[in-house]
Amino acid sequence: MRCGWLNAILSAAAATLLGCATAAPQSADVPIRTDVCDVARRSAAYDDKTITLRATVLSDLIEHTYVTSDECPNDTISLALVPDAPGADALRRALVAGMPSAKIVATFTGTFEWTQEERPARTLNVIAVSDLHAAEQ
Repeated sequence: MRCGWLNAILSAAAATLLGCATAAPQSADVPIRTDVCDVARRSAAYDDKTITLRATVLSDLIEHTYVTSDECPNDTISLALVPDAPGADALRRALVAGMPSAKIVATFTGTFEWTQEERPARTLNVIAVSDLHAAEQ
């Protein structure tokens, strides 16, 4: 009996030292807050991660819709709206109503994909659009 108690203590101590007992599990569902510039700089680090970022939307209303930032205007992330994503209809209405002169800014949450060999290289599969703001430029 006494040996079982000692083994339990030693096992718990070893697990703690190895980081197994005290490490809190990371939820894959918790989005990483970031920005377009950091995602563009460190795309591989964000690949297949759920992220949230605030950005300016640009679109030709035909096939190209992407986000950018005033801090890094040459860096873009293509948007792919998941069907029935909350806020997607409001974004579509704002794009149609505001073209070509409105500046549309929103917060986007989705899974980021980076494919170095393909175009677009950076895509955000948007599951939610929030805090949408459209203003004349």
